Amino acid sequence: MTIPREALQTPLTFDAQIITRLTEIVGSLTSRRQLWIIPLDSTGRQLPLVMPIDGIPARPPTRMLHNLLVLLRDAFGASGAESVIYALQRTGSAEVTADDLAWAHAIRRQGKVSGLAVRGVYLCSTAGVSALPGSREATVHATG
Repeated sequence: MTIPREALQTPLTFDAQIITRLTEIVGSLTSRRQLWIIPLDSTGRQLPLVMPIDGIPARPPTRMLHNLLVLLRDAFGASGAESVIYALQRTGSAEVTADDLAWAHAIRRQGKVSGLAVRGVYLCSTAGVSALPGSREATVHATG
């Protein structure tokens, strides 16, 4: 996937900016479950990389998720990533399900264990993109 250079220049500081970017990248129409991973640098700018993982299960497998986040930490650390946006893509309404919450909780928990900061966890459904509960606590606050 090619990411326009100008898109990479704007820090993703607020949830509204992230939701707009996820809508551009992932969209809202979906036919399968995926987990999208988008690394950010220390200023909140997106790195020129987007990683979709296809065919994820309804409930997060803890060991697999832990191993994935440790791998991402090691791979993204070399590229300057300091935090990651996760987007859970699935069909259906925008109503948050128990499975969605399980993924968000597992990502945040494993993010702490792996040492890779979780910038936020978002839901991309047929109805659109929204922040999953708890994403707000990871919001980057602009200074200056």
